[in-house]
Amino acid sequence: MTRDNRTVFNYLRIHYDELLSHCSAGEEPLALAMVAYAPGNEEIGEEPSGVTFDLNGLSVENWERGLDRLLVGDTLFAPEGGMAMKLRQAALGQPELLLTSHRLVALEGFLASEEGTVVAWSCPLEDVATVRHNPRFLQAGRMLVIFEDGSAIRLMAGVVSAKRARRLAEEFHRLTGR
Repeated sequence: MTRDNRTVFNYLRIHYDELLSHCSAGEEPLALAMVAYAPGNEEIGEEPSGVTFDLNGLSVENWERGLDRLLVGDTLFAPEGGMAMKLRQAALGQPELLLTSHRLVALEGFLASEEGTVVAWSCPLEDVATVRHNPRFLQAGRMLVIFEDGSAIRLMAGVVSAKRARRLAEEFHRLTGR
């Protein structure tokens, strides 16, 4: 396949038949990106208090949280049981994140392998508020997924190249207008 006179490997087209096998009738694969979840600062459940009672008001936990925010950033905000928590669990296994015409799907396993892939997690697009390319220094492929329940997760779809993260986010916006 060529695009603007340069060769592009389109993994969605290469693995289209296998990806289509995970779709229901009338549903089609639109974008694909292998993702990873790198834990940074995670806000789970209630917002933590900013007050500490350690010597001089400084706690090791606050220092660690600050360092996580500096190096990796905020990676998860979710109430217990929120959609982002469920995707986080699947993303720890570095799945393929597949955007279809109806769902966002995490596929576990390897494409084109004998074992194939299985759906580790999925949700209807109505439950996804937005998918954004959200790059950061040394994290070109970072993306942000925000759910309608208010939870959010940042995933990595490439360190050097932002192509897959950008493609997934653009296709989500084109499809949903969000």
